[in-house]
This record gives sequence, C-alpha cells and structure tokens, in this order.
Amino acid sequence: MQTPSVLKKGDTDSSVLSLKQQLALSSVPPADIVLNEIFDESTEHWVMAYQTSVGLVVDGIVGDKTRSVLNLGTKSAALLGHQDLERAADSLNIPLAVMRALNEVISLGMGFVDHGLASIRFERHIFYARLKRNGHHIKKLSVMYPDLVNPEVGDHLTGMLEWTRLHRAMSIDKQAAVESTAWGAFQTMGFHWKALKYASVDEFVSKMNRSEAMQLEAFVRFVKAHPPLQRALQQINFTDFARLYYGVAYAKGQYDLKIAKAFVKYSKNRG
Repeated sequence: MQTPSVLKKGDTDSSVLSLKQQLALSSVPPADIVLNEIFDESTEHWVMAYQTSVGLVVDGIVGDKTRSVLNLGTKSAALLGHQDLERAADSLNIPLAVMRALNEVISLGMGFVDHGLASIRFERHIFYARLKRNGHHIKKLSVMYPDLVNPEVGDHLTGMLEWTRLHRAMSIDKQAAVESTAWGAFQTMGFHWKALKYASVDEFVSKMNRSEAMQLEAFVRFVKAHPPLQRALQQINFTDFARLYYGVAYAKGQYDLKIAKAFVKYSKNRG
C-alpha cells in the first residue's frame, strides 16, 4: 500500500502505525500514546511536540516536510518554521492563530520541488494574454504551442514537469513566462512583483527559490498591498477574506469555513 502524502487526526490505517513507530525513534512518546493505527488526539499532540522540537511549523499534520525531517533527522533552513509564522503575524498585526490557519489552508504545504526549485504553477491563459499584450503573433504561437499559449485555464502539471514547461515558455518570452507563473507555497503570481516592491522580476524569482520564509514574505506583502484583505484578517472575518482572495470560487471551495475551522483549532492550541 502506498503511504498517504498527508496524515492527520482521524486517519486510520497501517501508515499511522508506521508513523508512530518512526516518531518513537526520534522523540519521547506521550504517556497515553498507544502504538496502533489510529491518528487520535494524543498522536496529534505528539506530532506537534516533535514539530516544535525540530523547528517546523506546528500544525499536528504529517505532510512532506514533517516526513522529510523525520527521515533525515534535521530541518533544512529552506523550510518554513514556527518563528516565520510569528513574524508574519506581527507584520500583518493579526493573531498568530489566524496566520497558522492561513498557512494550513492556503499554502500548498511544500514550497519546493526537486533540485531546490520553488513549487510553481504555470498559467497558460495568463501567458496568452501577456504575449498578446506584448505584440507577439498570438495565433501562430497558439497553434505551435497549445499547451503553453492558450486562452483556456487549465493543463497544470506537477513537480519538475511544470518547470520543464516554464522553461519552454521562457524561450518564447522570458519575463512574460515568469510573470504568468504562481510561485512557492503560497502561489504568488509573478506579475505582482512590482506591486509587491521587488526590485525586478528576477529578484522576486530568486527569493521564491531561496526559502519558504521568503515565499511567505511575498504573501504578506500581497496582503499588505490590498488593505481590505488585511482588514478582514484583523477583524477575523474569514468570509470577506476568502471572497476577496479567491474570488467567486471561495464559496464552492468553502475556504472561509476551512480557515475558520483551522483558526478554532489553533486558538485552542497555542503551541
């Protein structure tokens, strides 16, 4: 059986037992822990204690980052830490529980793919519009490269496959390609670089490829650049935030409810 990519409270299968056994080799189990296949509240507390001890974001969820630290025995400086969330919360003047909830719901979890490159999502419809604006022969290009130059949303790939596609798009128009890409764990669009006060699009990309903390900083800059977003977070109004941030898709995705649920969890747990 393939190990699930994410384990959290409520999961019940053999991979949970394997996780507990691995945790037992790396940290002290709680007194009430039972080595079984149930990811219960005690397991969640154990995971949080381990995440705290190694400097990871403390969410009680075992995703790629927690699993990689368990396997390697150390946390990479490129990975997001609890102190990064504290700094972001202070910068936005919002409760830490709000920032932790946003990180759980909004972020992709892992801000990097192989070879130390940021997680990306190339948006072919945005590339189409930017090429058209820049005076390219858009009809010819859309016939030659339908997977790159296309007015329709979609055709997203994963990992290094998306990077391969981005490099192909860069051969047509480097800046338009980079600006048509969502970067990092928080998927900040490249075309925002100037509004977010980066010196150049190259500086923006360099920082997105450097660390998840810098990817979070881009998200913080985005929220600050849109005062209604920041005000909604300060007022703990997740419906307004989700509507402004996601647009009409927020209701279908129930993003406001997901953020609210995570906020309640982190308000109770101040670890």
